[in-house]
Amino acid sequence: MKKLNEIPTCIVEDELLSIDSLSLLVKQYCPELGLRGVARSIEEAIPMIHQQKPELVFLDIHLPEQNGFQLLEAFNPPPFEVIFTTAYDQHAIKAIRVSAIDYLLKPIHFLDLRKAVDRVKDKLMKEEKESAFKGEAREEALQIALPTLDGFQFVHINDILRLEAASNYTFFLLVSGEKIVVSRNIKSFEEPLIPNGFFRIHRSHLVNLKYIKAYKKGKSPQISLSDGSTLSISPKRKEGFEEAISDFLASDI
Repeated sequence: MKKLNEIPTCIVEDELLSIDSLSLLVKQYCPELGLRGVARSIEEAIPMIHQQKPELVFLDIHLPEQNGFQLLEAFNPPPFEVIFTTAYDQHAIKAIRVSAIDYLLKPIHFLDLRKAVDRVKDKLMKEEKESAFKGEAREEALQIALPTLDGFQFVHINDILRLEAASNYTFFLLVSGEKIVVSRNIKSFEEPLIPNGFFRIHRSHLVNLKYIKAYKKGKSPQISLSDGSTLSISPKRKEGFEEAISDFLASDI
């Protein structure tokens, strides 16, 4: 189990002395790294990485029959950061080209190791912040501004049960039971809502597929919603509805 702020780490190295030396340096000078496994060949490394899901791999370039670069080709792109470890320096340029965090020459000095791990931490923290920002942006994008008679009201689309047309106005019926009168026609809300799990079953009704509890087929198809209401589906929209609900359920599983 991953500890808080721990960076899951694996070592891919064929020399036992190098494995022991690097493992000792990591334990002494990089306590934030959690060693998950060691592989001594590409053949061993691939299943280990799939199983352990490391965020960092110390990768020797010269391995039996293959080299470390071939391991990266097996993932393309690798879902982990890489610090190359090698006794040779002729591969430094290629290491940079494959976006390795660092390139450590053996015997590895603890200060060089510490600097390399700090680079990994900085990059992972930056990616985590960017991911959080994008998540907040997506969450914000799921809100919709409703022009009411006296201003605007912001509503999360997951809180909308259905919309009901009323001439040039639209009633927004929320899951909570609240009803909001919006001074725009229902068609103007199709573009933002349909890509987010809504379907217009009738010229007067745009429903959130998430809250459909039952569907009755036949010449007069109907749906039942989570609030107990029953709505008719326009016969000409029946086929489109069945495709939409099928796609929605497939994506929601």
